Amino acid sequence: MSKLLVAGMVVWTLAFPVRFASADTAAPELKSRSAATLLSLGGTLAPIGMIALGERSGNDALVAAGLVSALLAPSAGEIYAGELLTVGMGIRAVGIGALIGGYEVFMNCNWSCSREDSNLLIALLTTSIVGYGAGAVYDIVTAQAAVERHNQRIQLQIAPMVSTPSGPAAGLSLGGSF
Repeated sequence: MSKLLVAGMVVWTLAFPVRFASADTAAPELKSRSAATLLSLGGTLAPIGMIALGERSGNDALVAAGLVSALLAPSAGEIYAGELLTVGMGIRAVGIGALIGGYEVFMNCNWSCSREDSNLLIALLTTSIVGYGAGAVYDIVTAQAAVERHNQRIQLQIAPMVSTPSGPAAGLSLGGSF
């Protein structure tokens, strides 16, 4: 029976993360759904601008920073909501890997690619564009749901309490908004 109780407590802890409250701490603030969407949208557009500007000005460091930002920045809305790794980030990682592979194929061709290399280059660049776009759209669309999950998690709190109807008694109070 005690193993079942421990297993139940573990499941409860993992399924319903709670925040312990005290009289000293302020209640956590709810996150904004629209802010999350705007962060993801801005995080999608900024790396594109960085890469384009870096290419136009010949600044390889800016291109590299844009590529790294392209992996992480579109997830800014979910990161704002406390989710550090996202599905969109994984999709974009595949797309950026394909872009780097396409760049390598192109550089090895020296402007005269064989038909086979040209087909590979087209496939890699298409995968790159689709992967980046799909990953970014996924993160923009799911940013609001991430905020909702965050807001639900922080509304459930456990606080110590003392009850005195028939004398002092210590216990825990469970409160939340549903």
